[in-house]
Amino acid sequence: AYNNGPGSSTNPVIHLGNPAISGTYIGHLQLVASAANAMRVLQSDSGSISWDIGKLTTSNYVCTTGTVYVDTNTSWGIHAIRMVGNGNAGIAFRFNGTQTDSYLGPGRIEAFSKGFDNNGTTYNRMTAVGLNANGNTTPTNIPNGSFQMLGCNGVTL
Repeated sequence: AYNNGPGSSTNPVIHLGNPAISGTYIGHLQLVASAANAMRVLQSDSGSISWDIGKLTTSNYVCTTGTVYVDTNTSWGIHAIRMVGNGNAGIAFRFNGTQTDSYLGPGRIEAFSKGFDNNGTTYNRMTAVGLNANGNTTPTNIPNGSFQMLGCNGVTL
């Protein structure tokens, strides 16, 4: 997908809405905006299970409520990540509810105000591998627990 300019929308580019998406696999999701764009690139609502994205590449998307927003999901993964924000604004990943058996990485997240936003989330066996988490921005607010950061830079747990 490609967005030809700046803007915002309350609708995400990809919206995974319920358990019916079980087994969904997206090979490569690539979104490029020519200037700062405040819309979400991916939203996965509560109850969504068993989905994977092979590679997520974004440029200039800087949603303040989570460029990627995942709410109470089970058995999901984004296996390669390259997210470049715009001017250290917005949040790359925002979690909500409970995340179970989840995986992120490896890759880079840069030029966001925050790489990961905890938002009161409970993590059950969630792992991030080889991510720099937030580039030159403020550390994540994910607490110690069952979210394991393996070989990640710039993350404060």
